[in-house]
Amino acid sequence: MKSKFEASIDHLKEIEMNAYAYELIREIVLPDMLGQDYSSMMYWAGKHLARKFPLESWEQFPAFFE
Repeated sequence: MKSKFEASIDHLKEIEMNAYAYELIREIVLPDMLGQDYSSMMYWAGKHLARKFPLESWEQFPAFFE
């Protein structure tokens, strides 16, 4: 039986995203929408993701982002 973490990773691997679309959203759309709150929201989002997908060591990072 897979852990919740492994199931979440499997689901994310199914999603394919165009790199241009990703950069467009992250670098243009989000900053325009969030304005001065962009930095705070990106910090919050990163913190939220780290809690949702906890890694036990630095060695797990490359596998997580593959």
